[in-house]
Parts: sequence; structure tokens; C-alpha cells
Amino acid sequence: MDTETSTAPMGLKQWKEARGFVWSWLAMRSGVSYPRLLNWTKGRSPLNADDYARIAAALGITPDQIADTAPTATTEA
Repeated sequence: MDTETSTAPMGLKQWKEARGFVWSWLAMRSGVSYPRLLNWTKGRSPLNADDYARIAAALGITPDQIADTAPTATTEA
């Protein structure tokens, strides 16, 4: 998939991987804390609009290009 011209949004993890970045670099570059990003990846806390805007800027994309594909914590009853 050509991530530069694709119109379909990709998840944050997909964008990070497509750019060859690691979470710690993305946290440093975006100003969103590393623990916050890790908590998001584990489904523990959502990212807010400001977080998405800073992360998108660090990735060189717009926030609209990030699909909201946050992991969800699963529990069994």
C-alpha cells in the first residue's frame, strides 16, 4: 500500500510502522508522553484531539489520515 497517496485512513500503529518509527521516537517528536502512548496501545486510555494533532504533525500527515483504531481492553464475564 502506498501510504503517501492512499486516501484510506490507517491506524496510528500502521502509520508509525510505515514510517519506520518506534513509539519512543514518536513520543519525543510529538510531545505526547511515552507512557501515554503505551497506555493507548494497551487500550488503557484514549488519545485526545490534541494528541492526535501532535502525532500527525510528527508523522507528516493530517489528523484526518489517522483512523481511530485504538485497541480495546477485553474482559470476559
